[in-house]
Amino acid sequence: SQPSVILKGFVNSNSVWVTVNGDTLKNAVYFRDSTAFSRPLTLTEGPNEILIQAYSKISNVEAEKQIVIHRDTLRPEITILSPKNGDRLQSPLDLWEIAVTGTVVSTGPLISLTVSTPLMSIPAALNGSGAFTARVSVRGERANYPIRVAAKNRFGNADTAFVLVTVGHPPIIIPGAPLDFETVN
Repeated sequence: SQPSVILKGFVNSNSVWVTVNGDTLKNAVYFRDSTAFSRPLTLTEGPNEILIQAYSKISNVEAEKQIVIHRDTLRPEITILSPKNGDRLQSPLDLWEIAVTGTVVSTGPLISLTVSTPLMSIPAALNGSGAFTARVSVRGERANYPIRVAAKNRFGNADTAFVLVTVGHPPIIIPGAPLDFETVN
């Protein structure tokens, strides 16, 4: 996000005074049938209301146009609630799912929210209170298995959060010989 912008525009008359937020512009360029204007503006965080006014020198009529320019430099804040960093997760299956839950706080609407593991990446959606749940797949056994959540808002601000979990199988003992209840002479 830019801390300042240059406001540019035209008025369909060459016999006008132009003001921006009450300040008369001194650098207007007059053409045969129009007036071009430009004005640097310093933006504050959040919505910036800009009032452009043109006053006709001939008819003493005024025209107004109000625009809003939004400045947002705050990245979304992601909190992964589950699983927790360092959690040890077990399943007797080789391919299984982990529910990932969390929250995202953002000053602007999100354009993307994804939950990823080395095996897959899926989109997630926020509910009305800013919470999300996604189910991602994991495979095999691995210490420090990364789960990543990434969010980006419409102003281009992004954040990423990670947790590392250990995934594994509970041990299963399968005796080869002798078999259970086998009689040996």
